[in-house]
Amino acid sequence: MVVGGVLAGCGQQRGVEVAADASASTGVADATVAPRCEDAPEVAVDWPADVAALGTGGAPTGTGGVPLDTGGDAPIGAASPDPFTAGIRAWAQREAPEDFSSLWFHGQGPVAAFTANAEAHAAGLRAEVHPAIGVADVTYGERALLAIQDRLMVEERWTGELASGVVTSSGVLTMTDRVSVGVYDPSPERLQRLSDDYGVDAICFEVQDPAPPPADGITTLAKLEGWGPEPPREPRWGLLEVAWDADAAVGLWDAHVDEGLPDVAEIPPATTGVYGTLDGIDWDRQAVAVWYDGQSSGCPSYVVDVTTATDVEVRTSAVAAGGCPEDWNAYRVLLVIDRDKLPDPAALPITVPEDASWQNGTPADVVTFPGMTGTKSP
Repeated sequence: MVVGGVLAGCGQQRGVEVAADASASTGVADATVAPRCEDAPEVAVDWPADVAALGTGGAPTGTGGVPLDTGGDAPIGAASPDPFTAGIRAWAQREAPEDFSSLWFHGQGPVAAFTANAEAHAAGLRAEVHPAIGVADVTYGERALLAIQDRLMVEERWTGELASGVVTSSGVLTMTDRVSVGVYDPSPERLQRLSDDYGVDAICFEVQDPAPPPADGITTLAKLEGWGPEPPREPRWGLLEVAWDADAAVGLWDAHVDEGLPDVAEIPPATTGVYGTLDGIDWDRQAVAVWYDGQSSGCPSYVVDVTTATDVEVRTSAVAAGGCPEDWNAYRVLLVIDRDKLPDPAALPITVPEDASWQNGTPADVVTFPGMTGTKSP
């Protein structure tokens, strides 16, 4: 059960800066305010002394408190559940149906969590199933946490509009005995109210920052779907194609911007459409370029900055809240860029070495228009 979407970071493409930053500062440091989820302590686990640990064995290896009983297949990439899982659940359902909360795997082995009588249940469970099983005494447990999440779904339901303080996602974290609450650009007062309403010790926050505006010296003229006109010379991803004078810029505009595209005036410029024209460009100081990239269907991307040191790097970000679908869709952006952010035209083309990583800020291929030479693939 999820409000808005599953908590997940956006899949990164080349040069992408994920806007939903769970570690962003909110200015809140108060015992009456729930912690960020990455700072929430895991519940204490009692491990039996002088008993060899079971380890993970053939159990699921996912982290974050993924219960073993998923109602179907094990988590993606995980092995099948260990042979003790069924025994633990059968014992708990028979001997402690009201107190049993959840089951997960720690590095030392399986952990059974109870909301009451944990010490007594530990003795019975270890005697009948296995002496190395860990036991946790939790305050809420899955049933209570699911009830809190149900309240969030009703009281804080997200309409899809991004505004300061909206709850965009939630999830039950059994290993911390909390409900994660994804909140977009919250004020300290908003975090305080959510903590008061749902329990400072029952929730934790995944704080999501608003997407940053473009840097000075970068202006978006148009954003377009796909990688451009036929005949395609693909793949073009990771390519910056620069027009250095007005005549070349007109050719670039005509090749990419179709009549009928809607005018857009959004910041950040992530929506498909036309944001400006070629009028008023200072050709001594600026140039026009097309950037070819890809984005998630649910988290539209845009160009934040272009920088030049040894290489040229195009930094992008995405308008995101909650989870970003893990698909990849080609797009291109027509930009006005200050020339001091670009290399000398005489140095082009610049091509990224084939063995360079394509993630996390790898430099772009750069060419002069016309003469596109992109060779990369996502």
